[in-house]
Amino acid sequence: LSGGLDQVFGSGVNGVNVNNTTFNGLPGGSAIHLVNTTGTITLDANSISNSGNSGILLSNAGTVSITGGTIDNTSLHGIESINTDLTVDGVTFGSALGLAGAGVSITNNDATNRTVNLTNLVSSATSNIGLQGIVINSSGVGTLTANLTGNSLAATQAGLLVNETAGVAATDTVRLNLTGTNTWQSGTGVYAVDMNGQNVDADNSSVVITSLGNGTITGNGTGGGVHFNNVGFDSDLGTVGNQQVAAGTWNIGQGILAGQRVAGDGLRFDGPTGDVGFSTLNIYNNNGTGLYVDTKSVGTTFNLGTGTGTIDTTNGAAMFLDPLTTAMTLTSVTSTNAIGDAVTFDTVGGAIAVGSLNISGASGSGLLIGNSSGLTSTFTTVDISNVGTLVEDNGITLSDAGTVNVLGGTINGTTGNAILSQDSNLTATGLNIGATGTISGDGIGVGNTGTGSSYAVNISNNTIKSTGLAITSFDSGSAADVSKADA
Repeated sequence: LSGGLDQVFGSGVNGVNVNNTTFNGLPGGSAIHLVNTTGTITLDANSISNSGNSGILLSNAGTVSITGGTIDNTSLHGIESINTDLTVDGVTFGSALGLAGAGVSITNNDATNRTVNLTNLVSSATSNIGLQGIVINSSGVGTLTANLTGNSLAATQAGLLVNETAGVAATDTVRLNLTGTNTWQSGTGVYAVDMNGQNVDADNSSVVITSLGNGTITGNGTGGGVHFNNVGFDSDLGTVGNQQVAAGTWNIGQGILAGQRVAGDGLRFDGPTGDVGFSTLNIYNNNGTGLYVDTKSVGTTFNLGTGTGTIDTTNGAAMFLDPLTTAMTLTSVTSTNAIGDAVTFDTVGGAIAVGSLNISGASGSGLLIGNSSGLTSTFTTVDISNVGTLVEDNGITLSDAGTVNVLGGTINGTTGNAILSQDSNLTATGLNIGATGTISGDGIGVGNTGTGSSYAVNISNNTIKSTGLAITSFDSGSAADVSKADA
């Protein structure tokens, strides 16, 4: 079919089937445009190109199923769905000529509850889609449930963008269920996955994720990572409280080469609520923070866990956590040339275990832990070098840091101490300090600033070379217990 206006138009009809049809449109209309339809509509294995509007435009179209087919060279979106229950499976976007708009645009702005299922959607290059791969906009009071499975979408902007913007935020208005493996890639300067909700209170958001499945963010050196902004995590909405969302393996970037990394932040949580745990979390990024969590700005409650994984950041901090509860295990954490502190844990509780901590070139401290009396952190080996700008910048800075175990490795080149530990339980053993880079302050300084508590400090089997003293102890309150001090 060829034509200048809508090539199939339906209004007020009950049930439509349009299958195995080739549409070659001209400026001015959509290949298929359905308005105020009822019943079940099936659109299967159609080939759509050169539409002057969206390829398929649905408005209050009841229940629509789209399976297979291709959509190319639209002046707006591939599929635009407004206030419609929709299932789309196996559609390829922009393989011949790119779309000007999004691959799939979903809008829910009234009081009706709806469900959208998007599975096995494909675009192979960021140039195939001019805007987002999938964009979901909700501004009404009706609940929108979106199920996403097995999609592989590259787009000029975000691969997946979600916005909830109702005038009065309500709990769980948008419910996202990601299963299987979804792969996302963005163009320059935008997140590949960007989800934005509104916090209702400290424990609830207007956007809730009930499942994350496995995720791949394709690193291309310019596209971004993942952003959750005022989004909740709760795997069982029928149970009181937030139940952990058990995510699988998430790979954000693919390796240490520049063209394998995502640009900017790797995985960023702003004002998150609930509980999420990744079985494996791998992040490779440049010019941002690898893993960033901020609940302090809006006062939310959040738990984050990892079973294993790697964070590798160039020209940025590897981790910034402030504040939350954790149960995290990571094989390695690496930061080079961070502006400020390379790894920060502020007001963190729970446990963090890092196999290998590698820090170089940070302008602040290599590792900073503060206000975290309920945290136990263990670093099996550390390699910290050339960090600091001021005398208070240390290789490791601890202040009310709970229990910290540093079990081996090297610290070289600091403007302050190799380690400064205040009001913290510290084990530092098997370290070679100052062998190849100047420690401008003391080797290891430990002390109590007058909190009224005592702290256990075990410093053993270390080799220390420093401009100041090898080991210092100061006491403004209760004495610290320092044992096995070796220099």
